Amino acid sequence: MRKKAVPVGIEDFERIIREDYYYVDKTMLIEELLINRAPVTLFTRPRRFGKTLNMSMIKYFFDVKNKEKNKKLFENLKIYNSEYMSEQGKYPVIFISLKDLKGDTWGKCFENLKKTMYKIFNEYEFVREKLNMVEKREFDKIWEMKDSEENFKTSLLDLSNYLNKYYGEKAIILIDEYDAPIINAFDKGYYNEAINFFQTFYSSALKTNNSLKYGVLTGITRIIKEGIFSGLNNLKVNTIFSEKYSEYYGLTEEEVLEAVKYYDMEYEMQDIRKWYDGYQFGKSEVYNPWSIINFLNERELKAYWIGVSGNSMINDLLSKGDRHIVKNLEKLFNEEIIYKAVRDYTEYKFDSSDIWELFLYSGYLTIAGEKQGEEYPLRLPNKEIQSFFRKIFIIL
Repeated sequence: MRKKAVPVGIEDFERIIREDYYYVDKTMLIEELLINRAPVTLFTRPRRFGKTLNMSMIKYFFDVKNKEKNKKLFENLKIYNSEYMSEQGKYPVIFISLKDLKGDTWGKCFENLKKTMYKIFNEYEFVREKLNMVEKREFDKIWEMKDSEENFKTSLLDLSNYLNKYYGEKAIILIDEYDAPIINAFDKGYYNEAINFFQTFYSSALKTNNSLKYGVLTGITRIIKEGIFSGLNNLKVNTIFSEKYSEYYGLTEEEVLEAVKYYDMEYEMQDIRKWYDGYQFGKSEVYNPWSIINFLNERELKAYWIGVSGNSMINDLLSKGDRHIVKNLEKLFNEEIIYKAVRDYTEYKFDSSDIWELFLYSGYLTIAGEKQGEEYPLRLPNKEIQSFFRKIFIIL
């Protein structure tokens, strides 16, 4: 029997289902979101752990556009038999991914953001027919990328208002990798300009927006410096420490076993565990999904994930590190556990003492059990990450 293709690098839910790629069913995440009904939820996980694909799945589930066509995508998936299937196709959805929003200067970054918003406004240009003359004028300025930076700050809020007016339903706003442009800004030296913009960009859309049904954000960490989410008291944060939703990012043992059996590779299971297992999110132990997908495709045990996660900040902090950091790295490399006080947020003041949080949230370290006083036990997750640390010692 011909096997389904492995969806390497494909993060569009519709494409995976319609083109019959192998899919690990994570649709019950939608039910969990609807049960909990948090106005705004932030998920923080390392890069390539399924955040974008899950956001795409959420978009296709809720989006009022192409309701019946999208409903068919879920026919053979777990959510289809849920009572919450009644929420499918009910709301306008704004889905914006910022993971590639970069630039060497704030000016270049802002130009790229304008292009991003143009594409989104272009997707919804039909709402103009229900807007008044002033609203059309404001819509067109963003659409044509001619508006001021100040007005682009509220462009997500404005679009949700337009969609609410058109459909008579509040909008769902999905912001994927919300922290990517801020991390890049910190790295390139224009952090203050970026924070000044994104404070309003996010808070106006998610804080006091009467046209908002639900908001979902993803990122690597929760940024609290400069009050980027200040006053957003409707925000529920789900980090790698949280028990809720812990099985929806990364692959569980059961999901990996099912996949390797499907591709007739269960004989490799012991080595697969050593290479790609070992992450602890809440109470769940999960595998690195990017590595598993690439392994199933190439059928070779090697490091796949290391090259996809930016290391510039880590390398910068390592270059400033002292002998205590080197000593701890040696312990980790020798498969020992170290204890460090780590927070579930980032302030972006980054000195060498922050390196353990950066390692943890970026996926290079994982929790190794319960908190001991004010410190968490940390370890290397698996053999794949060991290969990264081996390169560090060559550099050091």
